[in-house]
Amino acid sequence: LMNVREKIVYYLSRRNHSEKELAQKLRLKKYSSSEIQEGIKWAISIGYITPPDQTSEAMARSLHRKNKG
Repeated sequence: LMNVREKIVYYLSRRNHSEKELAQKLRLKKYSSSEIQEGIKWAISIGYITPPDQTSEAMARSLHRKNKG
């Protein structure tokens, strides 16, 4: 059984997720609130989760490159 950190890395290896998305997915997998908070805090501290403003900028650049924005 994966611990919360391993599960976060698994999800993030597929695509970027917001803190909210990760928390929702982890709750569905029956991780406790404290495990989820610890895992997300850890992921932020090592740069696995980017702040929302950086995520928005990256999305805008991506859409611009695809001529959709």
